[in-house]
This record gives sequence, structure tokens and C-alpha cells, in this order.
Amino acid sequence: MVKRNELILFSILALLIIVGLGGCKKEDNKITLRWSGAAYPGYDKFRSEQSALFEKNHPKVNVKYEPVSGNYTGKILTQFAGNTAPDLIFVPPFIYQEFLKKGVLVDLTDWIARDKEYFAKFLPAVMANGEYKGRRYGIVSNNSLPVLFYNKDIFDAMKIPYPTNDMTLEEMVKLAERTTVRESNGSLKHYGLMSSTTWYQLGMLYGGQVWSNDGKKCNINSEPFRKGIKFLRDIYAVYKVSPPPRETKEMGLMDQFLVGRGAMYMGSSSELATIKIRNRGSRKFNYGVVMLPVPKGGTRTYVCGGMILGISTRSKHPELAYELAKFMCAPERIRFLMQVGDSVPVRCEGIEMQALMSDPDIPRDAAMAISSAMRYTVPLRSVYSNLVPTDQFYAIVGQELERYTILNQDLDKTLKSAENKIQALVK
Repeated sequence: MVKRNELILFSILALLIIVGLGGCKKEDNKITLRWSGAAYPGYDKFRSEQSALFEKNHPKVNVKYEPVSGNYTGKILTQFAGNTAPDLIFVPPFIYQEFLKKGVLVDLTDWIARDKEYFAKFLPAVMANGEYKGRRYGIVSNNSLPVLFYNKDIFDAMKIPYPTNDMTLEEMVKLAERTTVRESNGSLKHYGLMSSTTWYQLGMLYGGQVWSNDGKKCNINSEPFRKGIKFLRDIYAVYKVSPPPRETKEMGLMDQFLVGRGAMYMGSSSELATIKIRNRGSRKFNYGVVMLPVPKGGTRTYVCGGMILGISTRSKHPELAYELAKFMCAPERIRFLMQVGDSVPVRCEGIEMQALMSDPDIPRDAAMAISSAMRYTVPLRSVYSNLVPTDQFYAIVGQELERYTILNQDLDKTLKSAENKIQALVK
């Protein structure tokens, strides 16, 4: 009888232990959500902090942000191949198409349609950058567009009026000629203009469209892009207002602009981050920003783009990863990127626009110019064709344009060669 009672007691204790262990396991068995981006200390800290905040709103979720150093794209693709990819990843816009062709990103079309109120204020061009063949596979998490920076100290010293938002490209060249100054011994004091603006952006300002509507023909060898590409060479080879390519190898254009070697700089709004870092010192860089000038009779069109958050097809919790993506694209998170300087608003009104206008580190005229330029944005996606691999497209154009800008190859020969090589890739 004693043994029987002992056996019953032992069985009860065992059951209690099993139940107890089961209860602990249920509490500890949280869903783990992993996400990754290229390693950068400031962003790593921010994203880890935001991961913890997301966990507070989702107590059954453990979020791990895993920054990737070195070759980010290669390492992420290796993880996909080994079935160890994170649930959520940042995809650079230039390789977004390649990720899609590999079938590694979840189709978000129906979820985004369901959340139309959340996305209602996004700039149409920003949203379009997440599209592919009529479907949406990602959410753009930041935004940048081309602008014209100018050094106010140079203009003040020369008593020349600042650039304006309604200035034409031709008027900008005239202004660059006035602000290109050489010392009495002939050595350069400062150029009037520097440019890192892309060939396709210039061509679009002249009214061009990179691809035919069906994506089967590249229009690089058309008059608008011919004018845009020629302009990028003429500013140093003909007008002598900009440094030739050999002068930009050791020191980048923005760096040269910041040390006073240029009166104006055609660059990207994302370079506000560089200026903000520079202005943390005792000597402030006194600058302004206007919209990128348009050629006379041209089209005010600004290519915008940013990193894209995509969800891995390997994820066991894709809807939860989608919620994390939306969380990271909320106005409060975009505002942080704007404070850094790497982004302008992705929404056309609300917290982000208020942050732009009230940012103490951005001149008022600069904020107004950026706000105005946002009305004329087109997606970076329009530069690509679904029928041509993006990396090969860029490689061909880059090689051919170098022959024109550096080796002085004939423009007709350059563009015809680029056109033929690109068309050979169309599938």
C-alpha cells in the first residue's frame, strides 16, 4: 500500500514537473525575428534600439538586428543559398531586380493594398520603387533626390547673387563661369561648378526617357541623353568651370566642395549627412540649396530612390517581418534618418515634412528647395528594364562613358556602342 501511494505521489510530482517545464518553455519560446543591413555604427545602434521598442509592442517576439560588415550583398545572397537568410533585409535599389529574379523576396502587394491608409501619404515615386512587373515586393525606407548646393561664402565674397530655384541649366553655366577664379599666377582658386549628377538624370532634364514603355529598347543614344552626357563633359572640357576626372581620383567632389574648391555642386540630398558631420566642428560650412536647374525648354524631373526593405521567402513569419518593416518606415523612424542627413521625407506631409522645415542644421532655403523638388520626383526604377540585368547595364554604360570622358572617344561612337551592347542583353 505504501509503495502504491509512493508511486501515485511520484506520478503526481512528475506530472507537475512536466507541466511546470511546459509552462516555462511556453514563456521562453518566443518567436525570433532576424533582420539585417550593412554595418554602420550609428545605424546599428539605432536599429538595435528600435528592435527593442518593437519587442515591447510585441511581447512574444524576440528581434535580432544583425549588421553585416564587408560585402553585404554577397553575404546576404550566401545566406539565402544556405537557407540561413534573415526574415527582413535592406536591399540596395541597384540590385533589387536581381533579388527579385532569384525569387527570394515575398510579394507584399495584397498586404500593402490592405494597409492603404498607412501608405496613403507616401510619395508615389517612392512607393513605385518597390514595384516589379506590376507587383510590390518591398517598402522604400529612405529617400534622396538631386539638388544644387552652393557655397554662400564664395558668393558673398564676390558680391554675386545666389543661385535660384528658377535658374536654367544654361544660366547656371554662366554663373559657374563668373565664379571660376584663378590666382594671378594661373593656379586655380576655386571652380564655379562641380557635378556628380548622373547621365540619366541629366538626360531626363532634357526630356528623355531611359527605356521604351515595354522595356525592350534603351534610349541612351537619343537626343536628350546625348545632350545630358555631352553637358557632363563640356563643363570641364569646354567651359572649364569644373575639375576634369583626373582631379577627382584622390579627393571626392563633395570633399573638394566642402574645402572651398567649388562655388556650386550638383549632388544628392543624401550628402547633407556629410555636411552635417563637417559642421559639428567649430568652423561651420555656410551653404544653400536650390532645385537642380532644368535646361531651357526641358522637363523638371528628379530621380528619387532609397534602400528597400524586403521580406525573405525563407521567413517562417513573413507577416510579422512585414509589420517590422512598416514599423521601421514609420514617420518617427524616417525623422531619425533625416536628422542624420541621409534621407529627405518619404511622405509628402506630416511629421517628416515638419522635421525638414524645422531642422536647425539645414538652412531654410535648402529645406524649401527640397520640399519643392519632391513634387517633381520619378522613381529610380524607371532607369531600369525588367529585361536587362541592372549590374550589366551599369557596367556597359560606365565603361563606354569612360571612353568618352577620359579617352576622348567620339560621342556618336560611344553611344552607338553602348546602345548595341545593352540591346544585346534584352531578353
